[in-house]
Amino acid sequence: MEENNKLKQELSVFEPMAAMLEGLKHQYDIVHTAETKEGYAVLKDGVKDVGKVVRAIEKARKEKKSFYLETGRAIDRKAKEVTFLFSEILGPMKALKKEKDDEVARIKAERIAKLQARIDKMNDAPALAQGKGSEEISEVINDIASVETATGFYELTHEATVVRSKVLEQLSNMLAISLSFEESEKARKELEVKQKVERAERAFKDLINEVKMTLIDVVGKDSDTIKNTLRLISARVFEGFDSAQIKEILIVRNQVVNKLGAMLENTLKGEEEREKLRLKQEKAGAESPVIETMSRQDQADKDKLDNGRALRSKTNDRIAEKLAETEASLIKYADLSRFDAKNVVAAIHSASIANVRMDF
Repeated sequence: MEENNKLKQELSVFEPMAAMLEGLKHQYDIVHTAETKEGYAVLKDGVKDVGKVVRAIEKARKEKKSFYLETGRAIDRKAKEVTFLFSEILGPMKALKKEKDDEVARIKAERIAKLQARIDKMNDAPALAQGKGSEEISEVINDIASVETATGFYELTHEATVVRSKVLEQLSNMLAISLSFEESEKARKELEVKQKVERAERAFKDLINEVKMTLIDVVGKDSDTIKNTLRLISARVFEGFDSAQIKEILIVRNQVVNKLGAMLENTLKGEEEREKLRLKQEKAGAESPVIETMSRQDQADKDKLDNGRALRSKTNDRIAEKLAETEASLIKYADLSRFDAKNVVAAIHSASIANVRMDF
C-alpha cells in the first residue's frame, strides 16, 4: 500500500502537464495553414508552446526515473553477488540433475528406437517376402500376427497398430497370388511329367514296332540284304529307356534275330537250289529236255523250291491281308484326328505285327 502511494506521488508531477495539454489542444484546434502570414505565425507559436510542455515532461521523467535506475542497478549488483554465492551450491546440484535427466532421456530414446526398429521390421516384411513361396509367406504372416501392438509399444502404439494392419493386408494379397501361381505351376509340371511319360512310352512302342517291322522289310529279299539287316539289328545299342523296357526290347530283338536267322537259312537254301537248277539248265542247253530227263532227286529238289516259293507267296498274301484288315479296323474305330499320317502308318504296322504274330 505504501509503495502504491509513493508511486502515485511520484506520478502526480505529470498531472498539471496533462491539464496544460488539454488547454493547448483547445487553443490550437483550428485549421492550420502555412500559406498565410497569420497562419504561419499561429503554427510557429503552437510548436513553441507545445514543445515547452513536451520538454518539461521529458525532464521530469528523467529526474523521477534516475533514482529508480540507480536503485535498479544497485539491486542488480547485489542480486548478482548473492546469486554467485548460491551458485557454489546450485552448480553441482544442477550438474547432477542434468546427468540424471540425460540418462533418462537416453534410456527413453533407446527404448523408442528399439520399438521403432520393431515397427520398421514389420514394415519391411512384404519386401522381404517378395518372390517367396506360400509356406514362407505364411510363416511371415504368423510372425506379424503374433505381434501384440496393444501393449508394449507405449508412445508408438498407434503407429505399430496401423503398420501391423497394413502389412498383414499386403502379405495376405501376396499369399493369394503365390498360392495361385504354385497351383498353376504344379499343374504345369504334372502335365510335363505326364507328357514326358507318354512320349517315352510312345518312343518305346515305336521302337518295338520298328524292330518287329524288320522282319516284314526283308520278306522276299535276297540273302545279302537279310545278312546286312541281321548284322545291323544285332549290333544296335538301345539307350534312353529304363531297365524293364530295355529287357523287353532285347527279348523282341532276340526273337527277330532268331527269325531273321531262320529266314536267312531258308533264303540261302532257296538261292542254292535255284543256282543248282540254273546250272543244270545251262548244262542241258534247254529247259524242256532237262525236265524230261530230270532224275527223281532233281524233281524232288524242284518241288521243294516250288513249295518254298508258294509258301513265301502265301505269307506275303497273308501279311497284305492282315495289313488291310488292320487298316480298315483303325479307320472304322480309331479317332484318326488325333494322329498325323506318320502316326497312322506306324499304328497300322504295329497292329499288323500283333496280328501276324511273326508266324512266317
